[in-house]
Amino acid sequence: MVTRHPANFLRAALLLLLLPATVRAEDRSAARQAAKLYDDATEVFESGDSAKAAELLESAVALKPTPRAYLFLSTVYDRLQRTE
Repeated sequence: MVTRHPANFLRAALLLLLLPATVRAEDRSAARQAAKLYDDATEVFESGDSAKAAELLESAVALKPTPRAYLFLSTVYDRLQRTE
């Protein structure tokens, strides 16, 4: 017969409760970083540097893929005449 120690059960339960909060915090951090990259891409695109805007947007999409970022990236690729 296997005896389970209550402290081990409590540790496991606590870990399971805290894990989603940690993941959500990481998601929020990635979303903030992606938003900053998107904003930076907007600025450099408007100043005429489409290649740099593409780099920034590709990084933003890697962090947090959103329809808005993909749409803007397609606009930048169009400007660069990239069809990849």
